[in-house]
Amino acid sequence: MTLAEKYRPASFKEVRGQDFAIESIVRFIKNFPSEKNAIILFGPAGTGKTTLAHVAARELGAELLEINSSDLRNREELEKIIKPASEQRSLFNKTKIILIDEVDGISKVDEGGLSALVEITKSTAFPIIMTANDIWDRKFAELRKNAEVIPVKQLDYRAVFSIIKEICIKENARISDEDILRVSIKADGDVRAAINDIEVLKQEADTAILSKNLLKRDEKKDIFAILKEVFKGKFSNELLGIFDKTDTPLDEIFLWIDENIPREYTGEELYNAYNALSLADLYRGRIIRRQHWRFLVYQSAFLSAGINLSKKKPKFGFTSYKRPERILKMWLLNQKNAKKKSIISKYADKNHISLRKASREFPYMTAVFKNPNIHKELGLSEEEVNYISSL
Repeated sequence: MTLAEKYRPASFKEVRGQDFAIESIVRFIKNFPSEKNAIILFGPAGTGKTTLAHVAARELGAELLEINSSDLRNREELEKIIKPASEQRSLFNKTKIILIDEVDGISKVDEGGLSALVEITKSTAFPIIMTANDIWDRKFAELRKNAEVIPVKQLDYRAVFSIIKEICIKENARISDEDILRVSIKADGDVRAAINDIEVLKQEADTAILSKNLLKRDEKKDIFAILKEVFKGKFSNELLGIFDKTDTPLDEIFLWIDENIPREYTGEELYNAYNALSLADLYRGRIIRRQHWRFLVYQSAFLSAGINLSKKKPKFGFTSYKRPERILKMWLLNQKNAKKKSIISKYADKNHISLRKASREFPYMTAVFKNPNIHKELGLSEEEVNYISSL
């Protein structure tokens, strides 16, 4: 897990410098219902607004239902998601707190969403906590009128330094006080950003130490050698694992095979090969739509053994295989963006932040994402790991 997640405060005692916000949140929840059924925690990014809501739920023994404004694309979805939540009792008969993160993002999607949210705050059966970076725009006037506005203050560099220094000691990070101070000042009160920067520095130090002990990778085959074995070679069980011997992604191999089948096969062999290719594509589609990764073995089998067994006998001679340039360029671009989006999504889920926040932080976290331990924590696929390593 990332250091920001590992050292996220788990109790009010671990929260630094937010006594007023803590007292206000506890009072609001304990006195619910009251004149105002919602509060807005506002302050700069990284000050711990979302964390305060999570800690409050934990400390007060409440169930927390977290909703991000990025999930509320329009007024209908807002009413569909939040309204039932504000009326239904907790499954465990506990106090329920509804957290709407980054509420200032709702207006960017649908102006009608704000008026719907105001109505929900008036009738909710459970306390609502909202977070926002900036709540003072005129469009939020009605929402502010119906909610208690609580500032979550920006910590000064000395408080940030204290937090970061403590983490460095616990992590045995070889980072000088001068670097910690530089990071603390640069963070400008954003504790999460400071922790992320420290993790980058720690990772760089660890990498410098460990790089001497890295093992050599197994020798890999290029795509042309793979194509030659698939198209011309004699079938054996080893062929089923042929794609493990190349760094070329399976979907890219699919495009290569599709492009070059007519260069190797004709007649009935051509028909059989395209039939195997279509079955591989069928399982690929099921993997994408249903996330059933167990189908990957079938996709690979049809691309390797299926294509190989399409011929009546082994083939000999040289074939000049053609690179699928136009399709491949389009596919690589889409795959690159898809991998980035997938990593951002996993990072957001793991750290309980919005996709918007995660996207903003992504450029600064690439060094951290290269840590093998982070690969496991985020559940990154091999292709996602390769993408991160290439940055």
